Amino acid sequence: MSRAIETLHLACLAIMVGVIAMTAAAAAVLFPTIKQLDPTLASFAEYPTDHWRIVAGQPANMLFQICDALSLGLLAVAALTLALRISVRPRFQPSASGVVRIIALIALLAATAYGAFVLDARMNKTARAFWAAAEQGQVDEADRLRDAFAADHPKSTVAMTVRLSFALVAMGAGLWNALPPTLPAPPRRQPARKP
Repeated sequence: MSRAIETLHLACLAIMVGVIAMTAAAAAVLFPTIKQLDPTLASFAEYPTDHWRIVAGQPANMLFQICDALSLGLLAVAALTLALRISVRPRFQPSASGVVRIIALIALLAATAYGAFVLDARMNKTARAFWAAAEQGQVDEADRLRDAFAADHPKSTVAMTVRLSFALVAMGAGLWNALPPTLPAPPRRQPARKP
C-alpha cells in the first residue's frame, strides 16, 4: 500500500510540473504568434491599439485559470498522500531528502495559494476590466488597466517559476526517497581459471 501511495504522490507532482510547464510554453507561443498576426477586432473598434493582447489574452487567461485549478487539486492530493505515507510508518524519522521534500511541498502550497488566490485573481480581474473598457471604447481607462496588468506580469512569471521549481524539488526529493536505502553491489567477477 505504501508504494501505491508514494506512486500517486509522485505522479501528482509530475503532472503538476507538466501542467505548469505547458501553460507557460503555451503562453510563450500564443502571445508572439498573435502579435505577429496583428488582428483587428470589430467588437473592439473603438479601442485603437493592442487588439492582439485581447485576442491572445482571453484564451491565455483561461489556460492560467485551468493551470491554477489543476495545480491546487494535484497539490491537495500530493499533500494528502504524503501525510498518509508518513502516518503509515510506525516511527517516522525523515531522511535529509524527506525533510527537503516536506519543506518544498509546504513552500509549493504557499506559492500556489498566493498565485491562485492573490496574484492571478487580481490579474484576472484587471484583464476582464481591461477587455470591458476596451470594448466600450474607454481608451484612457483601458490603457490604465493594461498598464496595471503589465506591472503584475513580471511577478506572475516569477511566481510560476517558483512554483515549478518547488514542484521539481519536491518531486526530486520524493524520487530520491523512493529509492532503496542502499543499492545492491554489482556481482564480483571471478577470475578465469587456467586449464
